[in-house]
Amino acid sequence: MAPLYTGLAVWNLLFLSTAFTLGFLRGHAVEPRVHLLAGLFSAIFCCLVHAIVFAHFIGSGKWIKKGVEAAAMDPAIVARTRRFKGKTFPFALFSMLFVVATAVLGGGADGGAVAPAVHLGMACATLVLNVVATWFERSAIAENSTLIDRVVAANKARIAEGIPADQVPEATDEAVRAGSKVFLFLAANVWLLYAYRLFVMRHRDEPLVPYLVLCAALVWVGLRMRAAERAHDV
Repeated sequence: MAPLYTGLAVWNLLFLSTAFTLGFLRGHAVEPRVHLLAGLFSAIFCCLVHAIVFAHFIGSGKWIKKGVEAAAMDPAIVARTRRFKGKTFPFALFSMLFVVATAVLGGGADGGAVAPAVHLGMACATLVLNVVATWFERSAIAENSTLIDRVVAANKARIAEGIPADQVPEATDEAVRAGSKVFLFLAANVWLLYAYRLFVMRHRDEPLVPYLVLCAALVWVGLRMRAAERAHDV
């Protein structure tokens, strides 16, 4: 996970820095719309990267807890995973909130409703926060990976034997539950895209139907997966 996160984090900082730089070139070397589109893309990508951090620690935390119990390992290992969550979640959450606020303020600055200095200040804070968040998240993920390796080593024989037949339904349910949350998260992000194009890029004639259809489709898949899980439990 650490190498994957490192790659995503580097791209995240690169996209944010590019959008930040284009803001200074806006109206001169580049068209204003280029900066707006770059800001939209970097904001969505930033949210997805930090959402992956949430998913990683939530999922791995449960896995480590079960592995520790199965191998009768020191319960302090589970406590360490909780500290990782406390260490990274605030940075991940505020990084997402700040990047969304920056995008919204950018629309206000473009329309004259917000002072450009306010948008610039928020953009600087967002960029710095993401740099700091990357440092803490990368460190926590690396430490968490070490714990995962220890748990894997302690359960090597069990892993080689595969998931016991009586535990397969539970493992399947966890995978379905995680997939359901991903689809519902994507459905919510559809409206971030719509709001950005409507209010920031001021596409007043932006059609609503495609967003409704896409959101409904994602919600339907997410709820169907959750319903199938509940039906299996019954």
